[in-house]
Amino acid sequence: MEQIKSFERISSLISSCMKKGVKTNNFLTAADYEADIASGSLFCHTWPGGLLVLRRRKGYNRLYFHIFEPYRPPEIEINELTVLELPMRPDDAEGGLLSEYWKNAGFKVRLNRIRLQRSEAQPFPEISEDREIRKPQPPDLEALVKLYEGCFDRYTGCIPNMEELRAIVDGGNIFCALAPDKSIGGFIQFTPYPNSRIRHLAVREDLRGKGISKALIAYYLWSIRPKRSLVWTAEDNKPAQRAYTGCGYRRDGWQSVVLINS
Repeated sequence: MEQIKSFERISSLISSCMKKGVKTNNFLTAADYEADIASGSLFCHTWPGGLLVLRRRKGYNRLYFHIFEPYRPPEIEINELTVLELPMRPDDAEGGLLSEYWKNAGFKVRLNRIRLQRSEAQPFPEISEDREIRKPQPPDLEALVKLYEGCFDRYTGCIPNMEELRAIVDGGNIFCALAPDKSIGGFIQFTPYPNSRIRHLAVREDLRGKGISKALIAYYLWSIRPKRSLVWTAEDNKPAQRAYTGCGYRRDGWQSVVLINS
């Protein structure tokens, strides 16, 4: 694979794929590319059937694609552990074809996700007065990392590294709930206004079932007042879905399949 060393190069490659009929799972931003270029972790592979974009992470890769019709397998073997996600619109007849395409390339289904969204027309849930929620401070970072690692899958959970977490905290895009002993009991991480997305919601195992998830969601909604808020959650994660629906989120028909090659 070619290591990408400039934004101009990746921009040129992506632009060449902007044509009718191209299937993609790539919604990366310029900031994503620039961060990966700076860390030396961005790679690409082109072949007559399309473009692969690979982001190296500690111990695994995340794979994004642009595939031209008719679908032809990539002319490369990826031996390292690699994860890719296939988002599918409602009634997407070709979503199953892409899933089979990657299964034939050696990938297996790891989990299924569903998407929920909430519009600004929905009334905001009440904020719990007995929950102490605030922005995290630098001394909280280690506890946050431990909670990320304890609540999300290493390969499919999109866990930020310490540098990325510092940027999230500095940007004000995370709130944490305190336990009775003032330790970190849970957190909600999100992208900013106006069309916000909840990226992670986690509660410490010993504090679950006490309304902390709903309190964090309510605090987030009142704090940034998004025009629209989206969240992806595992299809079988019923407790998380109850927390979201209790705050006005509803399934919008989007779903995804997360695949892994090992």
